[in-house]
Amino acid sequence: MNQALIINGLLLFAGLFFLSRNLLLLANESRLKSYLETSPKGIVWVQKYGMEKAIQHSKQTLIPIGCVVGLTLLGFGSYNLFRMLW
Repeated sequence: MNQALIINGLLLFAGLFFLSRNLLLLANESRLKSYLETSPKGIVWVQKYGMEKAIQHSKQTLIPIGCVVGLTLLGFGSYNLFRMLW
């Protein structure tokens, strides 16, 4: 029971973290630009496509996919905690 609570709590926390980070990156273009300049994967995207194209691709596909992953983690964690506690 304790392990299940810890795992579901981690799922809930990870979902909240990824969802909030992705929404902040989507809302603030300067934060997204600084992320692309400092992240190792972002640097590769910028070198391959250029800054404007990397920002556009991130906003159109990568960040929405990350939001779906965050919502999925949040949903699984909250659903399992709800089932365990009630």
